[in-house]
Amino acid sequence: MTPLLSAIIQNTPGYSEAYPVGVPRTYSWCAGTQKVRRPPPSTFTAVTGWGHVYPMAGVAPRDPNQKIKLELGEMRTYVLMKDTHQWVMIQDQTTGTVEGGHFIGDLSGNRAVPMSIELQRDGIASMNSPPTGFNDHFWIAPRGTFAPGTVDGVYVQLRMRTTAADAGLIASVGADWWRDPSAEFVAGFSNNPSAGNSNWVVLGPNWTTLYFYSIPSSELKANPPPPLERSVTGADIQIPNRPTIPSICQPVERQPLALDTEQR
Repeated sequence: MTPLLSAIIQNTPGYSEAYPVGVPRTYSWCAGTQKVRRPPPSTFTAVTGWGHVYPMAGVAPRDPNQKIKLELGEMRTYVLMKDTHQWVMIQDQTTGTVEGGHFIGDLSGNRAVPMSIELQRDGIASMNSPPTGFNDHFWIAPRGTFAPGTVDGVYVQLRMRTTAADAGLIASVGADWWRDPSAEFVAGFSNNPSAGNSNWVVLGPNWTTLYFYSIPSSELKANPPPPLERSVTGADIQIPNRPTIPSICQPVERQPLALDTEQR
């Protein structure tokens, strides 16, 4: 399983490893990956990579006294330049700041409670697991910037792990385009339309890498971003058969993945 193959699986519909508790089953991103907007609108100049963590459906609720931490590392955002077809990194956890909060599971009303994010000596960001009814939603600040009309796609990669086995937590990553580096949220997401999101991946005590890209998988294979370059071989990449995990989701309506928040 090369990193490139893992990235493709995490961005192929039907390959979520589990499903979230608290996300309405009719939301289009309940089941996992979707590519909403490949390039940003022509006048936009910023983007933010993000991730969120939810309790896993079908797992008994944890004892609230059991303290589980989530650790985040090597979070980066790349954009694909139109003219050169090169990937350029414009957000890096090591030079930026990881921000976020515990948001209500269905993202309604921008309801959230504060989430403490601690930076460890090795540069890893540590946060508490989501309380009942909420998620852990995090992003890099400041937003990455580019000249208007110069970007054709976005790629986000990060690593996560839990401090306990069988934590019953899953994660997905994605990106939002922003009108500019300081634009505030406005109703309707006109200032921050979603680029899309990845499938759900089960987290555990070993590091797991998560990936999202807004371009088709065929183009990713032909022109991978720097983190995936060394995994490319001459062999044709074949993804395995779909998992047999039944989906609890019924994606009959598209819901914005961008949160109703001014910070991100």
